[in-house]
Amino acid sequence: MPDQKSDDRIRYLAVTAYQYIVFGVLENFWFEDIEYTFEMDAATKALITSGGPLSIATMHLSCYEAVPFALQKLTGRVTTLSRVPKFAAGLHSVYAKNGVCCVDKSQAGAFLALAGKMGSNGVVCLHSDHFGSDTELDFFQLQTGAPAGPAMLSAYAKTPLLIAYAVLQKDNTYIIHIETVSEFPIGQSPKAFQFAMQAIYRQFESIILQYPEQWCWFYKRWR
Repeated sequence: MPDQKSDDRIRYLAVTAYQYIVFGVLENFWFEDIEYTFEMDAATKALITSGGPLSIATMHLSCYEAVPFALQKLTGRVTTLSRVPKFAAGLHSVYAKNGVCCVDKSQAGAFLALAGKMGSNGVVCLHSDHFGSDTELDFFQLQTGAPAGPAMLSAYAKTPLLIAYAVLQKDNTYIIHIETVSEFPIGQSPKAFQFAMQAIYRQFESIILQYPEQWCWFYKRWR
């Protein structure tokens, strides 16, 4: 990344990002006390309030579960996918307390379970900035693997494709940004999935450059 190559800057990002992410994980347990606002344009708001199914890609930025939790308060029909680590097993009850249906990533038929939620006008919110093997794309000028779940759900459930992310403010409140990637369903082909995810990752790059201290850098592709 530009301006991130010196040893001092790398050390600063490593320490600060850990602080933001750990703080964000702890915030999940008291989410009902967190103050947040939404930011979206009129076209995106129309999609959110339409009552129809939506596929939303999100990312590990600050309190990264704030996105599905806040969207649940807004829409009342959010499902997410997670493999909760043993040290954070309490998060299972946190999802339930906030009304979010959490599909276990390791269970058989997880994708079909997500697609089933779409069939009942669900909003499926997937963390999509981690390493994956569904498709190949460029990320900060590196060729890498990425998940394609949001694009695939958009294609097969015939839904719009959006991104959403939470940014911590200086007053310890959050802004939940929601943006439209495509108001129309993604095409049903690996090439279409790759194109859509590349568009999402271009936006991820822009977001990370704005808030590098808030993003979780601890992924296989960076080691």
